[in-house]
Amino acid sequence: MSKHLFATVGVLVLLSMSIFACAAPATPAAPAAPAAPAATAAPVVVQPTEKPEAGKVQIYWYIGLGAGSQPAQIVKEKAFIEKYNTTQGAKDGIQLIPIIVDNKYATDNLTAQIAAGNAPDIVGPAGMEGRASFPNSTWLDLNPLIKKLNYDVSKQDPALMAVFQTEGKQVGLPLTIYPSGLMFNKALFDAANLPYPPQKVGDKYKLNGETLDWNFDTMTKVAKLLTIDKNGKNATEAGFDATKISQYGFDLSNIRQNPRNLTAFFEPYYPIKDGKADISAGMRTGLKWFYDGMWGKQPFIPNKSVADSDYLGKGSSFGTGHIAMNFGHMWMLGWNPGGLNDDKGKPVSPKPVVSSWDVGVIPLSPVDNKIHAEMHADTFAIMAASKHPEEAFKVYAYMVGEGAADLANLYGGLPVNKDLQAAFLATQDKAYAPNKITWSAWLDMISYADVPNHQQQLPAQNQSRTDWEKFETLLGSTKGLDAAGVDKAIDQFMADWNKDLAAAPK
Repeated sequence: MSKHLFATVGVLVLLSMSIFACAAPATPAAPAAPAAPAATAAPVVVQPTEKPEAGKVQIYWYIGLGAGSQPAQIVKEKAFIEKYNTTQGAKDGIQLIPIIVDNKYATDNLTAQIAAGNAPDIVGPAGMEGRASFPNSTWLDLNPLIKKLNYDVSKQDPALMAVFQTEGKQVGLPLTIYPSGLMFNKALFDAANLPYPPQKVGDKYKLNGETLDWNFDTMTKVAKLLTIDKNGKNATEAGFDATKISQYGFDLSNIRQNPRNLTAFFEPYYPIKDGKADISAGMRTGLKWFYDGMWGKQPFIPNKSVADSDYLGKGSSFGTGHIAMNFGHMWMLGWNPGGLNDDKGKPVSPKPVVSSWDVGVIPLSPVDNKIHAEMHADTFAIMAASKHPEEAFKVYAYMVGEGAADLANLYGGLPVNKDLQAAFLATQDKAYAPNKITWSAWLDMISYADVPNHQQQLPAQNQSRTDWEKFETLLGSTKGLDAAGVDKAIDQFMADWNKDLAAAPK
């Protein structure tokens, strides 16, 4: 029997009950069980096991703000926590207890816990965007504890350390990075008798006897050839029925919700100037390309309603097998783009399995003819309200130190510690065998990471994110716009966003 409190919200309830079910004694007093956001009807079930162990300091680990709430990940998180509690935790007199919340509710839920005085100790893994949803004062500055506990940071990459510095505070230590690449379904390319996308920077693409640069124009041509209707015609053929598409040449899958993410592949740009919205010409180019891909005469990207449908996995489209190419980060390995499996390899996801896929390099941008590859980076943060900051930091040090390899494999993230990278990739090779993945295509994209980063905190972060998501809904649901119409929509978005920025609390 596991000696932990597992709190789950929404769709994880049934899974948590099946994985961790046992007799439920009294619920631990702190922190309180997460409460579902008032705006949702999601049920909340706390599945306690044994009460906190006497004589030990309980450190509560809040999971769900970023990765971690996928069913297959929960199983492995349980194993990680049990390993820690029986080894390092036993030595230090610490009991690590998880609180797992569905990602859809995690931000609102954590906000409620903080307001109620029930803040957990450690939050993560979470990227910059997840942490930016909260004021910087939410997070503990690690510098005093680094000095007090003589924690050695000499082996940390200074550039990556800087990623987790905000307003002079070191809010995190580097753990894993998630470079982006062009994931592609090999079976769909084979069926169309098309060469795979280039997997080395500078390689050309041969299409119909012509040797082409690997840029957005070439990728778009390929995507149209790989967009197939119910009658087997591709998007370039006469008689193609855009209302009955069965296979799409391209999607953004899990990163399409906020179109700011898309624009980073065209021109990394911070869309705020002097406190006001500032959409650059390069960002407009990306947004127009996105719109034309959904609503143009030869569409190759699913529109909003299709992307959110069961047919395309409600946003996790690449795993359905109906998408030929997809911009994907390495964190997608944490949930397996071919469907979810538990720690014994048993499928737990109803999605069709994509067993034959690989990774290519990001195409050259039409803005400056350069590669711009999004970079995500995850770590953990200690809450400023933690009642046991020193003990929390000891757990934290284990997570980014001795436990880093386990967590990297759990979340599909590349360890920043280069000594761990070969072992991590070897583990992934076994997990995806017999499919062979060209890891170098992902690794090479690290040198082309977007600066400034597309997840850099915005003024009124939560409201800004909501505005961008509304804009994605507008683009994905409104057909019939020409280029001037898209420009007009962008201008209106900027005006609406500026109103919200002006009205937001300072």
